[in-house]
Amino acid sequence: MLLAWIKNIVLFILFSSLVFFLLPDEKYRKYMQTAVGFVLAIIVLTPVLSAGGLNDILSFDYYYESVAGASGNGDVTYYTDVMETMIEDHLRDTFQLDSKVTITFDESYTVTAVKVDVVSTTSDSTTDTTMDAANLRQEIAKEYKISEDRIEIFVNGYQTK
Repeated sequence: MLLAWIKNIVLFILFSSLVFFLLPDEKYRKYMQTAVGFVLAIIVLTPVLSAGGLNDILSFDYYYESVAGASGNGDVTYYTDVMETMIEDHLRDTFQLDSKVTITFDESYTVTAVKVDVVSTTSDSTTDTTMDAANLRQEIAKEYKISEDRIEIFVNGYQTK
């Protein structure tokens, strides 16, 4: 781990030196130095934060199975609405499916269930969606880091297996 940390620092310094060398004008140097300084600070602090159990600070993942850090119910409601809309949009873009997503949390703000109700207009797409329910469940679980056993897929109100 120490070797990887030192390797990351050295590679970043080499990369930033190359960027400084390729700058078209010296007036951009101070802006690049500021940006490079911030990134270097994050790279240097990574092992310290992970040793202290604070490595989630550096995680840029937007989807969590738990929102326990939310400061109030309004934040959880907003998070729920946004996540439901994102899953609906993802299913529309990926599978060309219209759906209504409902997410429920327990008292510790952990996702307990994700209900995906796929709205199908033709009988052919209903059978296709029923057969692909496992794929839908896997895609949602993978993309949003939610356990597959917490995801229920419904087609026109009927639960699939």
